[in-house]
Amino acid sequence: MLTNFAVSGAKTRDVLAMQLPAAERARADLVLISVGANDVTHLTSIRSVRTSIVRIIRRLRAVNPIVVIVMTGSPDMGAFKSVAKATGVTFVPIAAATGPLFRQDHSLFADDRFHPSDRGYATWLPVLDRALGDALNGRKPKL
Repeated sequence: MLTNFAVSGAKTRDVLAMQLPAAERARADLVLISVGANDVTHLTSIRSVRTSIVRIIRRLRAVNPIVVIVMTGSPDMGAFKSVAKATGVTFVPIAAATGPLFRQDHSLFADDRFHPSDRGYATWLPVLDRALGDALNGRKPKL
């Protein structure tokens, strides 16, 4: 079963406070954490983002110690890669993997010129799909 707890506009602290309790109740086997863009627009410190992400990961592992966690770095704030390394979760540098495509094709952005459009999210999908599959099979993602 696939459950999406995403909330548009959420920052990492919102995920921690409002979305994580539902994810904990679900006791997920696989979790994709994709957060950060709203932290950038609200000038959230990297330290605060890092602290919230670590708490999210710890709490997910507390309810299911074998949970597979994949985290994207979109946008690449620097916090995600370091947290992934420190906590042993799979990091998917989606911004690095798809950034050149977004720079070449502006139709991959939504009208706000910040978030991806439907086509932009579709551009992310193969990268995420491959990384999720690799994580489930115990391999590091190849991008």
